Amino acid sequence: MVSARCPWCNNNFVATGQLTSTRVPDRMIPFAMTKEQALAAFKAEMRKLKLIPNEFKQVSVDDIQGVYVPYWLYDATVTGEGNYRCETIRTWTDSDYEYTEHREFDVYRSANVAFLDVPVAGTTKVTDKLTESIEPFDYTKSVAFSPAYLTGFMTNKYDVEAQDANPRALERMKESTETVLRNSISGYNSVSTVSTSIQPAFGELEYVFLPLWLMNVDFQGKNYNYAMNGQTGKFVGTFPVSERKYWGGLLGIAIPIAIIFGAIFIPFLMPIFFD
Repeated sequence: MVSARCPWCNNNFVATGQLTSTRVPDRMIPFAMTKEQALAAFKAEMRKLKLIPNEFKQVSVDDIQGVYVPYWLYDATVTGEGNYRCETIRTWTDSDYEYTEHREFDVYRSANVAFLDVPVAGTTKVTDKLTESIEPFDYTKSVAFSPAYLTGFMTNKYDVEAQDANPRALERMKESTETVLRNSISGYNSVSTVSTSIQPAFGELEYVFLPLWLMNVDFQGKNYNYAMNGQTGKFVGTFPVSERKYWGGLLGIAIPIAIIFGAIFIPFLMPIFFD
């Protein structure tokens, strides 16, 4: 395997032999999706969108690379507690009056939540927004690391230490635990959070390689970046919008509405103006 440049960040990814100078991944998920499937997913997304410029549909995607991205996987058990202010509103009427009953309740919830394989990217070459948008990965399909899987793909050693990735892992666990606590409350018209306490107990930490297809399209002086989960085929990216199609679509909606409006109201307005 040779060095290559990432189509997203233009940084060099390293050759396989260089991996021996740093920590070797504990395990990895091999690519299950081919380059051809990644391109097919890109074209399928384009077909779904009606406002893409016709010229963009003709572009050739030559800048596409399969990349094994370094990740840290965290296991933890989180103890969560939450205090909530809940409200109920009941309205009824009799022959004379309308009544509204408003009641408030203080509600407490606690839970122990087990987390397994919470991923955080171990590189600054891709963003959390990108890596998290193509999740999930099926870690039951992971295998022991072997350089043989790297043939034909780019990869890179981590440049984010585990302790530096820890805050993002904790943030993800905190968000999930708070969702579990809040979703356990039902039967109220409104629920507001008063306070929460989240205490994690971290367990095993693993270093892994996960497969991504990264591609870049240069269109009218602007770069459009796309990514696909190399295991599941989940595809993400933003496409350009044709202003002509956008405004044409709005006019296509506005004109029929104006015609209907005129057909309904003009007969009533004419006597007022021409009487």
